Amino acid sequence: MNGAIAALDVLFRELVREAVAESADVVKREVRQLLTEELGKLAGAKATHSSEYATVKVAAKIGAVHESTIRNWIKQGKLKAYQPEPRILRVRVDELHALMAGSSNGGDGEVIDFDDRVRALTSRAARCGAKK
Repeated sequence: MNGAIAALDVLFRELVREAVAESADVVKREVRQLLTEELGKLAGAKATHSSEYATVKVAAKIGAVHESTIRNWIKQGKLKAYQPEPRILRVRVDELHALMAGSSNGGDGEVIDFDDRVRALTSRAARCGAKK
């Protein structure tokens, strides 16, 4: 009888671990989306429609990454750039969001580390607070 109880206990613990992991993934996706939206607002980017574009600088703020990261994604073909005039690059906001979510058209989007985004947001918030 103790063996059956122990087996049930192990099974129960494994099911709880799986449920917690799935819940954590859902929460991470939702928080990631909220952070991206809020960073877009902080950047002054009101681009919410799929046909709207952002400069590399604004795209970096929306994605809470460095401008060089956006440029690297462009060079690697992960993010398509549009050049309306010489020395000006723009990216589609919806493509940036898709890449940030890890679901770009090619399916090879870079998975964004949630902890890095939280650190970036915290750092940015601290700098914004210090400027006031």
